[in-house]
Amino acid sequence: TELKETYDPVTSASDCTTTYGWFDVAFGVFLIVGIYISWLPQQVEFVRSKSTFGVSSLYIILTQIANWTPFINALYLDWPKFKCCTLISFWECQESLITIYQLFISTFSVFCIYVLYVIYYDPTDISDADKLNQQEEDEEKSALLKGGDENIHELTSEERRNLLKGKITPEERRREQKKQVIYFMIYHICTFLTILIGFVMIWIWGPKNKGVVYYAFFLGILSAVVVFVQFTPQIYITYKLKTSGTLSMVMLIIQTPGTWIWLIYLMASGENWSTWLSTFVAAVQVTILLGQVIYYDYLVAFIRKRKHQQHEKELKSSINYGESDTETMKY
Repeated sequence: TELKETYDPVTSASDCTTTYGWFDVAFGVFLIVGIYISWLPQQVEFVRSKSTFGVSSLYIILTQIANWTPFINALYLDWPKFKCCTLISFWECQESLITIYQLFISTFSVFCIYVLYVIYYDPTDISDADKLNQQEEDEEKSALLKGGDENIHELTSEERRNLLKGKITPEERRREQKKQVIYFMIYHICTFLTILIGFVMIWIWGPKNKGVVYYAFFLGILSAVVVFVQFTPQIYITYKLKTSGTLSMVMLIIQTPGTWIWLIYLMASGENWSTWLSTFVAAVQVTILLGQVIYYDYLVAFIRKRKHQQHEKELKSSINYGESDTETMKY
């Protein structure tokens, strides 16, 4: 009974009739291009800066898991579509596989990011950030006790980034880079074995077997669970560093609305809830991360600039007042 088939077998083209209209197909292709473009800025940022400072390695790994698990989930559940492709026209086949293409391009894009992350890995020491934060707090308290904070030099996001990067010695950097290569290899060996299990099950029992369906559900739920904590390491590091580092803001600006649109499309396409649940969670968290990056890299910088301008204005007023006082005394 455990091996009872879940789906009716595909025996003719009538079992494969697609309900996609021209708008659905065009929108699906648009999303494929958009998904790739959304990940591209982070790849460019790593290559441009030749650094990964400020980007959490745990966030990168969790992002890998959160992307390939729904892709494999959809691949297993939609396996009969590949048989349909032998019974229907080429374009009807492509229409039926649009969702799988979308999930694949996302998986491929984050894989490229992980490769670049390992190549340009630049360790981030949270303890150094804590010391710097404490030093700034002490300087601010000292200045306030002296009667003002106009002499405080508040570090900009760029200054903090350069200062913290300079605290990592070359020996530490090489040692941490070797660790990342090992983590990369171990992760992909485990990923390969996980995927292989599903294909072996399909080969032995067939794609319509309950065991295959349950395994696909497991991967979909795993993706959702991972996404619940996926952004936590990055949000934590960004909070500690008070800067986004090499995390691409352009990527976040593209992904935030894009993830919400993709979620709506997956739900409207009739995909199983276990496939789109992780996308929903990702949409919420990437919105939070974008807000955090805007705050530290732009809003705080703007406030500090206005504050500095105000201090300069007050200083000039004080000087002018002093000069006016002197002139009055002469008379």
